[in-house]
Parts: sequence; structure tokens; C-alpha cells
Amino acid sequence: MTTKPPAEINYFDAENLTKRLYSAIDEFENIIPVPNERNRLSFCLSMYLNNETDSILNAIMQAKPSSSTIDYPELEKLIAKKLEEKGIAKTV
Repeated sequence: MTTKPPAEINYFDAENLTKRLYSAIDEFENIIPVPNERNRLSFCLSMYLNNETDSILNAIMQAKPSSSTIDYPELEKLIAKKLEEKGIAKTV
């Protein structure tokens, strides 16, 4: 039996939109303590930024961060503010 080597990890430069999004959501570690849930939320938010889902709240509901210490509507407000601060906010 043979084992394939693991897939390579692609690292993004600091100015990449994906890297900026994941870094911004990683700053919520005191609200969402589980790293995998922050990564899943970042993925769902990238879907929102790419018009694959219609709102931040829907992205949060898709990610289902069960370790979140605040309710989803409050988290939506914090995320919208953070995305705007980081210059990642979706332009309509």
C-alpha cells in the first residue's frame, strides 16, 4: 500500500483579498474560539463577497459557528464593521 504525500499549502501574500479576509475574521478569536469555525466563516464570507450568497447574516448561518459567544445578528454587525475597517466591504 502506498501513501501519497499531502497536498501543498498555498500561502497568499498579505495584500491578497482572501488573506485579508481570513486575517480579519481571525481577529474574532475571543468571540469564536474554535479556529476551524473561524475558517469556515471566512470561507462563507468569501462566498458573500463573490455574490454566491446574498448577505453577511446568511453567510454566518451557513457557517454555523456554534462556539460563538454572541448571537448571529450581533456578529453580523461586528463583521460588517470589521470588513469596512479592513477595506474588504462589498461594493454594491
